[in-house]
Amino acid sequence: MLVDYQNLVTQFVSCCEVLFLIIKNETYKMKDKLKSILIVCSGFLTFIMSFFVPVGGGGISLILSLTIPVFIMSGIIFGAIYYTLVRKLEHIILKNSIFFGMLFLIIILTFLWYPYH
Repeated sequence: MLVDYQNLVTQFVSCCEVLFLIIKNETYKMKDKLKSILIVCSGFLTFIMSFFVPVGGGGISLILSLTIPVFIMSGIIFGAIYYTLVRKLEHIILKNSIFFGMLFLIIILTFLWYPYH
């Protein structure tokens, strides 16, 4: 079975662009407290993924048990930093850039460090 990776990647990128535009337009309407709660909840992504995505056995499951508290704490810390930092800012573009940066960092690190089977 041949897989057209170039077509698959272009479809993924176009879906991500559409999703980013939707999120970008909706984040202007979101309150800062809701954004910080969303950052905190993204820290629980590894814990939620452990129920749906298989984890390798042996020492790999130890990595999962160590990364879950790290990402939960980083989500809480990023959420608190975002909420205290953004209250003083008035520029909407800077607020959204900080929000997307923190959220993107937690999500990317979650997918990179997740011990897949």
